[in-house]
Amino acid sequence: MTSESDSSIPDEVFRSRLDAWLVVLVVGIQVVGLWLAMTSPSTQAGLGKGAGVTIMVLSTALLLVLFWWLYRSTAYTLTDDSLFVRCGPLNWHIAYRDITSVSWTNNPISSAALSLRRLKISYGKWAFVMISPPDRDAFIAALRRRVPGLVVKE
Repeated sequence: MTSESDSSIPDEVFRSRLDAWLVVLVVGIQVVGLWLAMTSPSTQAGLGKGAGVTIMVLSTALLLVLFWWLYRSTAYTLTDDSLFVRCGPLNWHIAYRDITSVSWTNNPISSAALSLRRLKISYGKWAFVMISPPDRDAFIAALRRRVPGLVVKE
């Protein structure tokens, strides 16, 4: 006697790919801003020395922690019945029956992706989410196992 769960495919988790240029951009902007705050003439003259630098250090730390949180939390989980996309505080549950197609894209609009090497998952009538698994082919293969007849546009 086998149970229904014995025949199900185990959950698969794909982390987000992370582009090096994005890390350089986020960290670089913060480091340059901190350096400018610490070397500005007003800081050297004692104007706002404590408050200005403190605010810049705290905002830099906050933004770097936020970026780290997004990096650590962004993942795409294929469950028994749906695709679960998580990116920081944002979550999408997309039932496999609602997925209409998957296409390759480099669209830079905001999404649950830390790379421009993305997949656009279209679902419902007009909805979509863009994700960036490190191995797009492996993700598509795993999704095809769960969504028979999946339309893939390259």
